[in-house]
Amino acid sequence: MYRIYSMSLVWIVLVCSLMIAGYNGGVGVYAQQTNITCTQPSTSFYSLSYQLINGTTINFDQFKGCNDLVEKFGTTEFVILGFPCAQFMNQSPGSGDEILLTLKYIRPGNGFQPAFPMFAKSNVNGDPSTVNPVFNWLKSGCGPITQTILETSLISWTPVMTNDITWNFEKFLVSKTGQLYKRYSPQTLPELLAEDIYNLIDADY
Repeated sequence: MYRIYSMSLVWIVLVCSLMIAGYNGGVGVYAQQTNITCTQPSTSFYSLSYQLINGTTINFDQFKGCNDLVEKFGTTEFVILGFPCAQFMNQSPGSGDEILLTLKYIRPGNGFQPAFPMFAKSNVNGDPSTVNPVFNWLKSGCGPITQTILETSLISWTPVMTNDITWNFEKFLVSKTGQLYKRYSPQTLPELLAEDIYNLIDADY
C-alpha cells in the first residue's frame, strides 16, 4: 500500500485483471458519497494522451489491454496513473523533479519511487480550457460525488462546478476496454474497489 502524505494526487485505476491497492486521504471540501456510476464519454480513454512528469508525452493507447504491464510496471492486474495537482491546499507546489524528490526523501521517504506512471502536475478543476484534458474527459462522463460544498475556504479555483474533483485521492475506474466505469470519493478505501474490479472482469466490460 502506498502512503503519500504530502503529495496531492488524483488517481486513475486502469483494470487489467483483478486487484487494486492504494491510499485514501484528504479531508475534502465536499460532503461525500462513496461512489457513482459513470456514463461513457463520446471518445475512448485510449484516445487520450498527456505528459509524464519528465516531460515525455505518452499516448494512452499504450495501456490498451495492458499487454505490456509485466515489463513496464511489474503487474498484470492493474495500473495506477498518478496526476499531481496543486489545487488542494497547494500540496504539490514544486516542479516535477521536486515532486519526485519529495516522494523519495521526505514523504514517504526511504528512497520511495512510484511504481506507477506519474504525470506532469496539472489543474483538475476550474476553467475547462486550463484543466488537464484527461480530467475534462473523466468529468464529462462522471457526475458529482455530491452537490454539497463543505469548506469554501479551501477552494482555490474558479469557476466552481458541481462535478469538480473534491479532494486528494479521488479515484476513477476505467475498464480494460477503455470505458469509464465509476468515480470514487477520496474517503473510499482502496480495497472497496475490488468488488467492482471483479465485476468488470466477469462482464468483460
